Amino acid sequence: MKIWKSFGTEHSYSLVMIGSFKEEHEAEKMKETIELLEQELSAIGVESQPKDRYSEEVIKILQEANNTSIAPYELEQFVYDRSMIVKGNKLSFSTDEIDISAYIKLMIHAGAKVEVFEHRPSE
Repeated sequence: MKIWKSFGTEHSYSLVMIGSFKEEHEAEKMKETIELLEQELSAIGVESQPKDRYSEEVIKILQEANNTSIAPYELEQFVYDRSMIVKGNKLSFSTDEIDISAYIKLMIHAGAKVEVFEHRPSE
């Protein structure tokens, strides 16, 4: 008998990202910035927007966050399902998506130490 174990491209991840900030208010500010981007991008329907430009409102939000490293094609990440919670100076973020580069860029640019790992429940 042979046992075959493989993974397909439909694999859902269970990623956890923790951003550790110096101060609690920095973690709260990052959560607010992410929520603003998510609200704006959901409202304008980012999936139908050109992948090579920003809307005026998104430009304002990114300028307020003092971040210019997120590419327009990464903006669709802000409409993915996720959960986010602030505990002290840590912002914990979890999602089933693998493409979270925009979130990582926001946190690193804001001075957070970022850890990303796949949460695997005990087997």
